[in-house]
Amino acid sequence: MKETTIITISNEETKEMFFTTNHCQNHDKGQSFVSCTYRLPMRVVPREGVEDGFIDTREKLIKVFYSDFNIIKNPNPKFQA
Repeated sequence: MKETTIITISNEETKEMFFTTNHCQNHDKGQSFVSCTYRLPMRVVPREGVEDGFIDTREKLIKVFYSDFNIIKNPNPKFQA
């Protein structure tokens, strides 16, 4: 299976996140927004929605790490992912 990189910028306090193509993107959203890069596929403890514990899509990544987040539009169209 081909490896995929997914980069997010999220704020745990406000439960907002967006996808980006640049881990170091300037976004003017404040210091509470932090970047995280994921390499798929990846394994996690099996759970509802990912019963086999295998994350290989953006949708499964959202279910595991961002299910309670509001996905917002990237504020810089240059880095839309």
